[in-house]
Amino acid sequence: MPDTKYLYIEKCGSELLIVVDRLVESVSFYKLKEYFSVTSIACIERVEIKDLIVGLNDKDDNTLGLGTIIDLDPLNDNLTLFTPVQDIHKITAIYLGNIKVEQGEKDRGKMRAIRYL
Repeated sequence: MPDTKYLYIEKCGSELLIVVDRLVESVSFYKLKEYFSVTSIACIERVEIKDLIVGLNDKDDNTLGLGTIIDLDPLNDNLTLFTPVQDIHKITAIYLGNIKVEQGEKDRGKMRAIRYL
């Protein structure tokens, strides 16, 4: 575990999302699953979330639009998105997709996430 640097952790329903600097697949997450009372953990490298398509929803879980992640700055608790959604203050939930798209609309493939069930 000493090689794993946790940049961001959030409980999303029954799943725990963890963004790390570098994936170390030998790390056991069973204690985190028990502590957070989740059924699964999605562990993603920070570089994997760049250009990832996301759904942007309001408090009633209505989709306001889509966007792509430009950057995640966990130190400043800042997520930068490229999106046509004008009123960003209405966004209360961000759903991660698994397809990455460059801003020039070129498909970059799928995100590599490790899921621990």
